[in-house]
Amino acid sequence: IVLFCTTSYVVAQDLALTSDQKGWIVGGGIGTAMLSIKPEKQPGYVSNNENPRLLTVFAGYNYTNWFGIEFDISRSDDFKDNNTKLGAYVVGTSFAPKFTYHFTNNLAVYIKTGLQYMAYEQSVNSSYTDEIRWDSIATLFGTGLQYSFDSGVRARIDYKYSKHNLKRNGTSVSGFSLYDETIDLTYNALTFTANYQF
Repeated sequence: IVLFCTTSYVVAQDLALTSDQKGWIVGGGIGTAMLSIKPEKQPGYVSNNENPRLLTVFAGYNYTNWFGIEFDISRSDDFKDNNTKLGAYVVGTSFAPKFTYHFTNNLAVYIKTGLQYMAYEQSVNSSYTDEIRWDSIATLFGTGLQYSFDSGVRARIDYKYSKHNLKRNGTSVSGFSLYDETIDLTYNALTFTANYQF
């Protein structure tokens, strides 16, 4: 009888946890992008480190209490590139499976790995306005700590890392100092997010 009751309790707890964690999620957050921008074939330019604010929105679906898939869109605030003195920003999207380990019904840690599209853009303002883009797709790695409230709201501290070899999509603009055809960009992002589980 004791064994039966214990087994029933464990199964019930596991089913409750699975039910709470499955389904669609949607959320957003704010944080910091830590960027290392290095022109590949322009030794006259130094490696440029920037830390603009980062805004992100994301959505996904949890198939089980430990496995899901997430998609996000992130954009940094505008900043002035130290080498070219032009206004710039980064924007990216990622698609990644997510694996979660639950310490309790409320506290969990997760890792994710997938693909990220990243674009670095510089704005040229003369008699016309033009944006020159460097972009690529690379592997994304991420991890984070998650706290689930009983209302279905979750809070996270989320970290992402990717390393890109960006290729330029656009031509040079006369009279402006631009980066060459390729840029090595290391992307680190730390964000504080909230999401809702449907």
